[in-house]
Amino acid sequence: MRNFQGLQVEGVVDSPSPMNAAIARMATILQMTCIALIVFGDKFCAALNRPTPLWYHDIQRSKMMYLGIVWLVGNFFVAQLTTTGAFEVAMGDELLWSKKDTGQLPESIDYLISQVSTRLYQ
Repeated sequence: MRNFQGLQVEGVVDSPSPMNAAIARMATILQMTCIALIVFGDKFCAALNRPTPLWYHDIQRSKMMYLGIVWLVGNFFVAQLTTTGAFEVAMGDELLWSKKDTGQLPESIDYLISQVSTRLYQ
């Protein structure tokens, strides 16, 4: 591996689109609401002077299973919305590699090193 003295390497997080970020926030709120209802649903019904629905008793019998399902499915959904898959290598203003454009990672780190070397030693 070569050492390029004086070369500044900077990592930047590529944010999801504003729409995906908003949907992810709403999904997280829905997930936490479902968890609260699974855990405290009977108390909510009592506070509202409503009878506890019959289906809620089924949920209470398998509370841990439903909590796990809500947690896993919610986190999977939010992760899919917020993952951009971005991997880009740029030198100055010149883009050397973009996973967004090509749809894949470079096959070898040697390719990227050769691209950087070529531009450094021109």
